[in-house]
Amino acid sequence: MRHARGQHAAQVEPAQRVQELADRVALVPPVTAQVVKDSLNQTATFMGKDASWKYHFMAHHWMHNTATATTALRARQEKGSMAEVFAEHRD
Repeated sequence: MRHARGQHAAQVEPAQRVQELADRVALVPPVTAQVVKDSLNQTATFMGKDASWKYHFMAHHWMHNTATATTALRARQEKGSMAEVFAEHRD
């Protein structure tokens, strides 16, 4: 795929690529963009997105009360800062 000035995607700076995409999206009439967005969201709903998110949210909150989660929370709370928490997970 070629971009501005004949550059390949790997050569284009991320901010520049974002601006190129934003410029292209800005050319789409708002009503067209809304219809496309609604269509994609409806397709995701047909595929079970809403039920999946609802179940994931419930499972996520159920997990907060497990022994593993409460033990990990207590261990994190004993640290002096989040930097200490992240430091133990660095390679």
